[in-house]
Amino acid sequence: MDTLKYLFTALLCPFFLAAQDYSDVAVIVNINATASVEVGTYFQQQREIPPQNILEISTSTEEEIDEDTFAELRDQVESQLDDNGLLNSINYLVTTKGVPLKVARGDCWDESMLANCSAVDSELALLFSDWSDQISQSGPVTNPYFEENGPFSRAVYGIFLVTRLDGYTVDDVKNLIDRSGPATGVNQETSRILLDISGDLDSSQVALNYNGLHAQAAQSCEDFGWDTTIDLEPPLATEAVNLLLYSSFDFFPGEEIPGHTWVAGSFADVIWEHSAATFDPAVNGNNGLQVADLIAEGATAAQGAVYLNFIHSSALRLNLFVDRYLSTPAQYNFAESIFMSLPRLSWMNIAIGDPKASLQIDNTINGTIAPALSANLEIYPNPSLGQVTVQFPAEELEGIQIFNGLGQLVYQRTYDRWSGKEILDLSSLIAGLYWVEVMVEDQRKSFKLIISE
Repeated sequence: MDTLKYLFTALLCPFFLAAQDYSDVAVIVNINATASVEVGTYFQQQREIPPQNILEISTSTEEEIDEDTFAELRDQVESQLDDNGLLNSINYLVTTKGVPLKVARGDCWDESMLANCSAVDSELALLFSDWSDQISQSGPVTNPYFEENGPFSRAVYGIFLVTRLDGYTVDDVKNLIDRSGPATGVNQETSRILLDISGDLDSSQVALNYNGLHAQAAQSCEDFGWDTTIDLEPPLATEAVNLLLYSSFDFFPGEEIPGHTWVAGSFADVIWEHSAATFDPAVNGNNGLQVADLIAEGATAAQGAVYLNFIHSSALRLNLFVDRYLSTPAQYNFAESIFMSLPRLSWMNIAIGDPKASLQIDNTINGTIAPALSANLEIYPNPSLGQVTVQFPAEELEGIQIFNGLGQLVYQRTYDRWSGKEILDLSSLIAGLYWVEVMVEDQRKSFKLIISE
């Protein structure tokens, strides 16, 4: 896999090249996972990451691993950081799709044993730190960068800031990379903030989260000049347009995903247990809203929990994140904003996105609000025996793509005209769960489709 370390490109414009520096970013690639190699290569090309900063490991391709597998993964990352002479230069670690997501030490659905389980990324943050002996131990570690108000340096704070490049498909991840980065332009006049509290405010957990986090975050957003809405009524809001920041709490959307449109540099926060438990649509058995659903729609950064999280002590403090990420004069990047807002490490939380993504107000971008995809778009029957009707009478269709549970493209069709109804013959597909993406101009609407025997 030495070829991965020498792939560069000159695709970036001179201005952007001069404005960014990824020499303190190391990318972890699992050579056993094709998706990991492809994502790692693409990110290296787009950000001109030095070849010695690519850490190639050989490990499981499963999302959930046991402690022995994690210990081997940890050893490989530590060895390469040391052997490549990176210990005094790297501030950020980036894991890629195909690198294991979480560590199960016992029954992670049993709350009495939950403290033994963790996110791989959250453990890696403590490598070579004063808290490295706490890795894989029961319970979390207090984050030394929590509530700080200054630029990050590992030399000062002792930890790595770790983010992940992940999504249901490799194309989702590439889209995330393309629509983010340092000083991403955002139109403050047309971008929207939506805080979606669809739980019961009589619940102590929901009330605590709303009163302690969302209300303060909303006030900060308004103070910074962003158009902000708090939606306190169930069900989950759908088809919001030009979202820059979205936070959802305590909701299970069933078969439907929100169908929002997003601006470049956008952030999604899903606050409920297991909200980042998988990046495989076939694994999402209870159909709870996953951060991967919102990345598939176009969100370019996200935060969630790989297992049950304790909101009162461990969840992202959205008010702190807003004060950093949306306060553009401060120029905190995504990873800094996330880690200044997370109380615990060696725990459940993960951050998905380019660690150095940041925002810059540019009101010449996306000057008009794009219309949401028509609510009349339908795919039926679902489940189907193989014949599927797509009905979309309002807008002009550009294409349909269908992905299997592994994220592999299994069907694709493009259109230069649209009659309002099309019957797809999917009889060649084996029975199972599929992900259908319908494309109209620069928008997408996604559906879960079940093919029955």
